[in-house]
Amino acid sequence: MRLDVMCLGCGKILENDDGKLLCKDELSHLVGVGEKTFRCVRCDQELIAPTEDMLCYDCWQRVKKGEVFLKDSQAIFFYRGVGRELYQLAKFEGNKRALLDIQQRAREVLQKRDFFPEVDVVTLVPSHWYTLLRRGYSPVEWFWSPWFPNVVRDVLVRRWTAKNQKKLRREERLRMVRDQFIVKRKDLVVGKRVLVLDDVYTTGSTLEEVARVLRLAGAQSVQARVIFRD
Repeated sequence: MRLDVMCLGCGKILENDDGKLLCKDELSHLVGVGEKTFRCVRCDQELIAPTEDMLCYDCWQRVKKGEVFLKDSQAIFFYRGVGRELYQLAKFEGNKRALLDIQQRAREVLQKRDFFPEVDVVTLVPSHWYTLLRRGYSPVEWFWSPWFPNVVRDVLVRRWTAKNQKKLRREERLRMVRDQFIVKRKDLVVGKRVLVLDDVYTTGSTLEEVARVLRLAGAQSVQARVIFRD
């Protein structure tokens, strides 16, 4: 007996039991960052209007203070609506089917963008070992695997788990992530262009810290690609 599977967004019965959780109409509501006109050239933050340097306030502050280690970060989607719901199912409840929908829509969005730079090494922002043990898998690695099947996992090590940074002030965020990461394989990054993959860019503090330790270890440049921009 076949059980009907309903769309997570609208409740309609899905015609094909292919592991997806959304119908085509709801999937189209996953808004790609590239579909917006004005955005920060460093982090893909939405801008209300174009500025002379096309930087958001946070990136402008980093440039002003000389705290720029990350060349740029680009995102596929904005972290809102059905996309946020799907990813939280995958990240916190271990529902890999939710990632299938996000991957499908990502393929459509990325066809319209020059998204992947030329690099020498591709790695991940590492999860703490306990987080990986608790979740049973890495949703970041799982999502990016169709595009980067040979990602190098052991470039970086995370020393402790991170708290939610969104409600912290900028100085508090910087203090919290400082020295959180260690470069385990310096031989893989010296003189290399490194691409770092992650899930959500919220404050940028984590990726800036990852870029900082990689640059100190000898990386020529560090760029980031994320699934969502919050």
